[in-house]
Amino acid sequence: MDADVYVDSPLAISATEIFKDNSDFLKGYLFHCFTDVSWDECIQPKLFTFLDSPGISDEEKRQAKWEELYRFNGVLVNENWYNQALDYVSKGTPQNIATVTAQQIDAYRNYIINDYKDKTYSQPPAFLNSAHIDEVCQYMLKFIRKTPHNIL
Repeated sequence: MDADVYVDSPLAISATEIFKDNSDFLKGYLFHCFTDVSWDECIQPKLFTFLDSPGISDEEKRQAKWEELYRFNGVLVNENWYNQALDYVSKGTPQNIATVTAQQIDAYRNYIINDYKDKTYSQPPAFLNSAHIDEVCQYMLKFIRKTPHNIL
């Protein structure tokens, strides 16, 4: 998705209007969208190319993608910044937002802080590395630069 298309899309405009009185949520929502789109456009096609081999089904490729992501998670959760982020998140007070209750947010936060082990593998990733995070961040800058400054 082109940054111009997203920033001017009905979805982005609607979110901006709906959450204009909750700028922190809006920033988090936009950051999440920018991250997802950037990953899907920059890294996921390369990952699928890496995983592609003769005779592998789409379902097997999707499964292999998740296994690679969980191996990469296993690396990231051992980084110092990750534990610093968990400490910061643990101090937050969840609030109701849109259709998500504070209790749902609290449950998910507690899962991330205390029980994320089901989303990590101990084996190292075969493809993904920190350079892919850097690439996503650089790509995200396109979205951030096109987002009106009064929003961010």
